[in-house]
Amino acid sequence: MSDWHGAEWYSHKPVLGQGQPDDKLFHRQQKALENIDDLYGGDLILLPGDTNDGKWYLEDYINKYFPGSSAQDAVYKSGINCYGTIKNLFSSAGYEKILVAVGDHELGELI
Repeated sequence: MSDWHGAEWYSHKPVLGQGQPDDKLFHRQQKALENIDDLYGGDLILLPGDTNDGKWYLEDYINKYFPGSSAQDAVYKSGINCYGTIKNLFSSAGYEKILVAVGDHELGELI
């Protein structure tokens, strides 16, 4: 699943998929992944980069979602939220194993 960008929505939300009410996007993506699992099966999902937009260090983003945080703290919090939810999302759909590579967006599109 390259250039998915499907996890950006989770970067500014608490980690979803741990028993708290999940949002509609989580459930839509979960159903789509369950459908992929039903149709194709497989033991592993490869995410070769660009799971999100990755501009979590920008002042506008920080002020909107993590006011008062440093860029380092905002990126850290966003990463925990985003990647924690990715793990929960894919495992809830039947994919316990995912392999995520770093893309230009994960690096903040600085390269």
